Amino acid sequence: MARSRAAGHTRRQPFLPALVSILFLLPCLTAPARALTGLVEIPQNLESEFRVPGYVPDEVLVQFREPQGRYAMARAAREEGGELAEEVTPDGLARVRLGPGSSVRAAMDQWMRR
Repeated sequence: MARSRAAGHTRRQPFLPALVSILFLLPCLTAPARALTGLVEIPQNLESEFRVPGYVPDEVLVQFREPQGRYAMARAAREEGGELAEEVTPDGLARVRLGPGSSVRAAMDQWMRR
């Protein structure tokens, strides 16, 4: 402790408050932690219900260019060798069940050419 000449009493050095301030600010100056990347395994309780192949093997969703009635969609599905399973939305989205021996890839190509 140093003695003040004018007042004749001792004064504290600001050492302790400065040290405490530095110790509190030091973590702010360090680099942020990096996120873990490249996780190989997904914890079992966080795993989604998605499974390969990621599609229904004997069905495709078809979006008609223009909204059509149920009869027109069913006729188009029959022309492509399938059957209309469901009219999903009124704007022309339909679920089409493929015929026996048809693959999803071939059906998609066929519908895209239509």
